[in-house]
Amino acid sequence: MNKPDFKSDRYFTFFDYHSSHRQLLLRSSKDDANPRNVDVIFFDVRYIQLPTAVRGMTITVVRDGRTRYDSLSGHFDGNGSVFELKVGSDIFYIVGAFFRVYENDLDFFETSLGLESPRGRDDEVTRSD
Repeated sequence: MNKPDFKSDRYFTFFDYHSSHRQLLLRSSKDDANPRNVDVIFFDVRYIQLPTAVRGMTITVVRDGRTRYDSLSGHFDGNGSVFELKVGSDIFYIVGAFFRVYENDLDFFETSLGLESPRGRDDEVTRSD
């Protein structure tokens, strides 16, 4: 069993996606109990299998090459990584280059995606590579 690369019990939404840069943002927005946003950004995304909102998730890089879905093989050419997202007893997949997790104070309508001077990436929590 692979060790999780990121784990959180917070509520995350499929917050933003930049198709031109293939960046995906999953955000747990700040609230009274959590004073900062948690942004999980996947880079060079090639495949997304994910609900629009989840409560609690564990992200693990699939290092042994085994997934529950044979259909992923058409989206994974050996470059990049397969990320397994476990939500309760359900498992979902994202194929991309890597991910980073940041905490920030961005307002609800602000995104941390982009290539030129992205905001909200000063406090890195963890990374997949």
